[in-house]
Amino acid sequence: PSHDNAGKTFTQQVRTETPGGSVTLQDSLTISENSPNAFLLAAGTFNAATYNVTISGAASAMSAGTITNTRTLALGSGTWTLAGTVWSTNPSTNITVTGTGTISLTSASAKTFAGGGVSYSGITLDQAGAGTLTITGNNTFKDITNSYKATGAANITIGTTTQTVSQFTAAGESGRVLTVQGSSATSPGTLVLSTTTKPNVDYLTITGVRAYSLDTTWYAGTNSTNNGSLGWYFEAAPSAAATGNFFLIFG
Repeated sequence: PSHDNAGKTFTQQVRTETPGGSVTLQDSLTISENSPNAFLLAAGTFNAATYNVTISGAASAMSAGTITNTRTLALGSGTWTLAGTVWSTNPSTNITVTGTGTISLTSASAKTFAGGGVSYSGITLDQAGAGTLTITGNNTFKDITNSYKATGAANITIGTTTQTVSQFTAAGESGRVLTVQGSSATSPGTLVLSTTTKPNVDYLTITGVRAYSLDTTWYAGTNSTNNGSLGWYFEAAPSAAATGNFFLIFG
């Protein structure tokens, strides 16, 4: 079925359970509920289409629960904004994630993206709040980015996991340094680039994070700090003109 929310904010858990079927949004979905499972995908397909999904509340969450039914979460092309502390597709049994949109985690408190080792290959994961973003599971994303621009610093920690990305555009600004952190220099996390796009970021503090493959150039910028990393160049990427071919023609 299709679902039109008519601008309503849901103040109770939203659970979709359509074995062999689907639910497709016809407008934006807003949930304000303090449950750790504010939105629960129990069976079937949930399709956000082109619409935004906003989930707020002290412990607001997108959750796949501990259910093992076949499920597809079609994130669509909109933005999923979580003001609470958890996104969980872990455990990830029988769940598929599709879409081209953004998952934006805006909480000022510590928050966890428990990805469950799922492919989010068309999705951008955005650190959009002051609270540390911890990513668990060996996941795949289109991009990991940082849109938090208020005062102070932000932090993305990946522990010892491996995150595979098509792009990596997470950067800080002067006075707003972004920390990208693994467990330690001896127990690092790993970022793997799946395309030829060269990351070109700045204002980072990088601690215990390996960047692969080593034949791909990861530019951390001249204003970044190396606290134990591998595969990063702490310089700005050369301009296209500087890396092109030059020919002198004499008449």
